[in-house]
Amino acid sequence: MTTKSVRIRDVEWDLLLNPEIDPLLSREILMDRFPRVNWDTQTSGIQVKEEVVDELAIAWEEHLESLKQKYPQRSTNSDSS
Repeated sequence: MTTKSVRIRDVEWDLLLNPEIDPLLSREILMDRFPRVNWDTQTSGIQVKEEVVDELAIAWEEHLESLKQKYPQRSTNSDSS
């Protein structure tokens, strides 16, 4: 019998975007604002450096705010709190 170990993270989604119709937080913005993060990794996931976590959260909130202005009929989980 083989035993495998897996890593699991709890996730709370702010908003689920459809990339076919919703503007995403672009890779160009991420690379410009957070050049210390390796956005070009070939692995299935990355760990964002602790020193950019807060600024990245602000960038995401700004992006969500721009979506609310563009699509006022849509709501996010943060609207219900």
